[in-house]
Amino acid sequence: FMNKHFMSTMDGDEYVLGICQMIATAALGGIKVYGLKLDGSSSKGPLLGDTTIAPSKRYTTFYRDMFLVGVMRGLTVICGLVSLSHVAVSFTETVKSSAPFFTVIFSRLLLGTHTSWQVNLSLLPVMLGLALCSATELSFDRIGFIAAILNNIIDCIQNVFSKKLLQILTPVQLQFYTAAAAAVLQLPLLF
Repeated sequence: FMNKHFMSTMDGDEYVLGICQMIATAALGGIKVYGLKLDGSSSKGPLLGDTTIAPSKRYTTFYRDMFLVGVMRGLTVICGLVSLSHVAVSFTETVKSSAPFFTVIFSRLLLGTHTSWQVNLSLLPVMLGLALCSATELSFDRIGFIAAILNNIIDCIQNVFSKKLLQILTPVQLQFYTAAAAAVLQLPLLF
């Protein structure tokens, strides 16, 4: 709601809003990951070179994974904000209802997860409802619809990939590193 308000009534720019959100998330996450804990002890920082991790379990693909998730996270923010600047919030949220469909597809492709035919069949009414809503939406705009679908698809891929990363990182570390990567990757959009 606040994003739509900022862009609609205050003539805000979706790229500036997106980078501001990522910088704020990265800054607060950095305080949590690298800052002081409430009891005064310092937090463990980066995973690379952390001597508490056995050498065989060191995270060797850290930069690649953070780059990939950072790109996905930045794209979801930008696509979501572009969608909101073209269509109603309710329509963007309706498109997001297709997330289970895309999650099933990408869980199968990336993790090898199999879902039952009952689950797959239950997704059919959701997709039919999305098609019906899209066809009858008064504020339908092709750019907004494509941005909302891309936002949803990329978000589902990011969530499935993040599930793998949570076996190595804590949720706070994942939030921080991906927000920092997304902020860095979004900087060229400002210029």
